[in-house]
Amino acid sequence: MRPTDIPEDVLDRVSDGFFAVDTDWRVTYVNRAGEEFLGVTAEELVGEDLWESFPDAVGTEFYDAYERAVETGESITFESYYEPFDSWFEVRAFPSETGLSVYFRDVTRRRRMETELRREKSLLERVFETTPVALVVVDADGEIVRANERAGALLGLARSEMTGRRYDHPGWRQFDEAGEPLDPEALPVARVFETGEAVFGAEHGIELPDGSRVWLSVNAVPHTDPGGSVRRVVAAFEDVTDRREREADLEAANRQFELLNRILRHDVRNDVSVMLGWAELLEESLEDEEAVEALSRIRTTGRDALRLTETGKDLIEVLSTDGEVPLEPVSVREVLSAELTKHREMYPDASFRVDGGLPPPDLAVEANEMLSSVVGNVLTNAVQHNDTDAPTVEVGVETTPTTVTIRVADDGPGFPAGPEAAFEPGEPGLDSDGTGLGLYLVRELVSRYGGDVRAGESDPRGSVVAVELDRA
Repeated sequence: MRPTDIPEDVLDRVSDGFFAVDTDWRVTYVNRAGEEFLGVTAEELVGEDLWESFPDAVGTEFYDAYERAVETGESITFESYYEPFDSWFEVRAFPSETGLSVYFRDVTRRRRMETELRREKSLLERVFETTPVALVVVDADGEIVRANERAGALLGLARSEMTGRRYDHPGWRQFDEAGEPLDPEALPVARVFETGEAVFGAEHGIELPDGSRVWLSVNAVPHTDPGGSVRRVVAAFEDVTDRREREADLEAANRQFELLNRILRHDVRNDVSVMLGWAELLEESLEDEEAVEALSRIRTTGRDALRLTETGKDLIEVLSTDGEVPLEPVSVREVLSAELTKHREMYPDASFRVDGGLPPPDLAVEANEMLSSVVGNVLTNAVQHNDTDAPTVEVGVETTPTTVTIRVADDGPGFPAGPEAAFEPGEPGLDSDGTGLGLYLVRELVSRYGGDVRAGESDPRGSVVAVELDRA
């Protein structure tokens, strides 16, 4: 059946516009949809020349296509924009011996949607390529189907090398906080495929093809089909290595400042205890000669406490420096003499002995002014962690041509958790009033001096701590 043979009542019920012209281009029929699209009635248009009724169409694609269909006798289909109506039309024209039958529909909305989609796609493409965040698209088989320039730069591969590569490729060794290889199922992309839920802020390390290591922060979101199945995963990731290193440095600095705070509380508290003890004596006899001497010692202790607080910055520098620190010769005799005097006053019930007497004045070690804290903390530890009423502490000095070892032994219970446990920070020891800081500080400081600290058990009971330093 030819288009012109379709009954008029049928043509009036179709949603497409329809009109027919004879061989002289005079309109012979227009259906109702055609009247609405063209903005004229059938009475106004039937019998009129098509091109005279729509002179703006002359020279357009509509004109050329209709002419070509009539000349060739072949039907034609096309889409074109008609400026007077500001609309796009999809047209199918069928020539016959009696003229031309034309079906047309307004596709402006669809064309504008397609144009907008193309614009959005172009915009997304530009965003995908220019964003500073690395982006990859992974298909359901786990293969990377797209990657932007940043992703290639961050992961150490050209984009052409990444396409078709699995997200869990063994060439990217991915590891956790402990440096252990991550189970592929624990990777963010795998979790999205498994659960269908987005993953945000997941961090893990990755070893790149060149052997370097970086830390990544990953956001991964699913792209689902109409049935809700995850067909692809879009992953965005960034290099957070510098940030994590800064955080680690900050955490280390905080630990060091907390350590300093504890050191100051520990040492200054002991000095203040001595000062308060002598203050009680002074209240009873300010004119007594012994009290005058005590006052002098109180002033010395006060100056020592002030020096400790004022040199806190130096202590932080020592504790936060990697490797060795600038050293100078320090007299072992002067340090031992000062600390033994102080501790005899602090702990009057304890007995402090020096095996073989104090070393000669010219015996010096490579250290700095913090050596007093080293010796002081070892002595304090020997008393505070002792379970006897009258602790005995014996100090000895052993020398070789290159080293000096300060040995402190006590008659306490030793190290219940083992010698090495005594060097752990925060270890409370036996004395509930102890800070557990002393031996940890000793090891930290002595290691900066390039020396060594050893701990062991005495025979028949007690503990021994030996501080070995380079001879100056």
